[in-house]
Amino acid sequence: MHVGGLFCDLARALDCVNHEIVLATLHFYGIIRVGAKWFSSYLANRKQSWKKTFQYNLDLFLGWGTLKHGLLQGLTVGPVLFITYINNLSPQINSLSEPIIFADYTSVIIYIKNFNHLWTVPNLVFFLLITEEMVNTIFLFLTNW
Repeated sequence: MHVGGLFCDLARALDCVNHEIVLATLHFYGIIRVGAKWFSSYLANRKQSWKKTFQYNLDLFLGWGTLKHGLLQGLTVGPVLFITYINNLSPQINSLSEPIIFADYTSVIIYIKNFNHLWTVPNLVFFLLITEEMVNTIFLFLTNW
């Protein structure tokens, strides 16, 4: 038996989480009624200000916007919701490997019997992870367009 691993640090991953998908995933797991309302109110109508800093520390306030994506990172609930969000990795990934998910750090352990597949299987798993991330990115782009 041979073991390989992919270790991913998903940069700004919590900023990309779609609130509607998180709420639908929670509903799928049976979070309904009061719990669903609590999470919905936690995610809904969050505001963020934008500013641009120019040369000589000149700040230009660009206004406030309502967030449709992203989770607060300073609280426990943000990483927990993120784990819920990415918990349903592609079945192909689960059949080829063992994902270990902790917030925005994802490790994928791959067990391979045939040494000749030591490079092909990790590359396939990596491709599936990238494809899944691209689908989420495209969805975010289309919902913001």
